[in-house]
Amino acid sequence: MDMNKYKPDNLEKKWDVIVIGAGMGGGVFGYEMAKTGKEVLFLESGYFLSNALEECNDSKDVCVRKKNGQWPYKVKGNTTFGQRNSFLSIGCGTGGSTSIYAAQLERMFPSDFSPKRNYPDSPDANLPEKWPINYQDFERFYQEAERLFRVTGGKDFFSSDINSKLTNPPQLTNSNKKLFKYLTEVGLHPYRSHVACDFVDGCDGCAEVICKKRCKNDVNKICIEPALRKYNAKILTSCDVTRIDANDKTARFVECKVNKKIVKLQGRVIVLAAGAIFTPELLLKSSSDIWPNGLCNSNGLVGKNLMWHASDVFAIKPKKASKDSISKRQISFNDFYFIDNFKCGNIQEMGFNWFTREKLREIILRKLSKFGLKISKNSFIVRIASFFAEYRFKGATMYASIVEDLPYLENMVYLQDGEVCFKYTYKKELRNRCKALRLGLAKTIKSKYKLLLLSKRDNLNYGHACGTCRFGDSPTSSVINADNRAHDISNLFIVDASFFPSSGGSNPSLTIAANSIRVAEFVNSEWDSFV
Repeated sequence: MDMNKYKPDNLEKKWDVIVIGAGMGGGVFGYEMAKTGKEVLFLESGYFLSNALEECNDSKDVCVRKKNGQWPYKVKGNTTFGQRNSFLSIGCGTGGSTSIYAAQLERMFPSDFSPKRNYPDSPDANLPEKWPINYQDFERFYQEAERLFRVTGGKDFFSSDINSKLTNPPQLTNSNKKLFKYLTEVGLHPYRSHVACDFVDGCDGCAEVICKKRCKNDVNKICIEPALRKYNAKILTSCDVTRIDANDKTARFVECKVNKKIVKLQGRVIVLAAGAIFTPELLLKSSSDIWPNGLCNSNGLVGKNLMWHASDVFAIKPKKASKDSISKRQISFNDFYFIDNFKCGNIQEMGFNWFTREKLREIILRKLSKFGLKISKNSFIVRIASFFAEYRFKGATMYASIVEDLPYLENMVYLQDGEVCFKYTYKKELRNRCKALRLGLAKTIKSKYKLLLLSKRDNLNYGHACGTCRFGDSPTSSVINADNRAHDISNLFIVDASFFPSSGGSNPSLTIAANSIRVAEFVNSEWDSFV
């Protein structure tokens, strides 16, 4: 696509909708609004990833990461595991994190919408009794999101989604046919993973990378390009939004830096979808005399209740060697979503990909460090050792768990010397739930398979940040209302994972997409009230 065709001609006009961020939340919302004829402008800090040919004036490392769809800057964090200053597993560019996601789009369970009752032994967690919308009302938006992203998959025994109609997936690999049969025989309920992919020859779903074959259904492909090409939306890429200016009731303009120039953009409706780390950052940076603690932060909750998910990475390997194993994203199961009094989460096949190789190298480096050796993970000795480690996993199927993380006020995103940082305490209850899931699975499959753990103690999924601007009915306990509109600002909406009041035990992407469709429907129905 020729990017010049889709850049706005006039930056001084007032747009119907300005969407800050072109990932799952912002991309779906902007697409839905553009379909109704609204003038939509996307603001994206990264590149237009369909060609990634934009000129880069940053350092070589930053340019490379941007072209690969990765967030290009390290983020500082103070955690139970020490100080962090590292890259998070999030995307940058049109499509946001969906450009590098593994495209597993799972629904949350109805019980996830009443989170407090699932944790009677965790009174310190800042869990609401219920979400401000119930599962039954939300279900039709799940269906719309599944149709939009052309999700393939099978029926989950534990799901009440009787109206879900997913596209049939490709056949199981030979090794997965055996594993599926075995899991069923030992009393588990495997199902075909819910994946957003138009499967073509030679495509494995492109986890962790931009899909060159265009088989993965990311937001760039499904929403951004059609919004620009068919519905006359516009986009500014390499656009760094610096603040939102507002009076006591209305957001007046968005200030951003484009080509080293500061511009002020006016929008009838302004939508924040920069992600659960950078959305609260922008609100906090938008302080003023009217909003001394940050925009929409009259109750001090912007940035609070940070959640991630805990994700152990492990192999399920047959005790009897198998030569025909090909690990793809084909089998999931929810038998350990609940274990006695423990709420845990989904288990899903992840394929043997870049992420798995990184985990193997981390393990090797940890073992070498015990001997006082300090070696780069790209060194010859580590590459050779990881080659033999991969051989050990031959015949194995790689899996990851998605264990629900709980909200605590002390876990937060905040500003330090003008930079975004996060603070996170890893709770014992989370450790116990991760352990219960691993032990429950290992015990169940022990007759023919063994479980090989690749994760370390810090098993947080740093690509699943959520909860930092939660929605709710009360302005004293939430940042936005049930329609994702800011309690304090009448024309400001937040549609990324910041809105989650609890994280659930499944991938967040489908819930973000479904919610964006829901909020877009509301905004359209109330359009005449926005001036």
